[in-house]
Amino acid sequence: MNFEVYRKSSLTSFGEPWQWQLKTSSGQVVAKGASYPDLKTCMQAIVLVKHEGLGARVVNPKNGLTFLGVDDVPVYRHDRRRGEQPVTRSEAAVTS
Repeated sequence: MNFEVYRKSSLTSFGEPWQWQLKTSSGQVVAKGASYPDLKTCMQAIVLVKHEGLGARVVNPKNGLTFLGVDDVPVYRHDRRRGEQPVTRSEAAVTS
């Protein structure tokens, strides 16, 4: 996977916000960042995603549920918080 950092228009990029996207090796975009006023802020966002995102939980903010078992890391009962529901691979594929 690669992060791509760019401005929307290469011809008139002066003043355009910086953006990033995460692409798989086959070219599929799997994540996009917001618009950032400068390159430094954009790069800081990528660093946060790379380092902080590794242990991030998958949550539904509407009902407060946290889904476990979405990734390949084994989930143990003592790792769960109240209201968390395990998600099977088939359920994760349907919601993607």
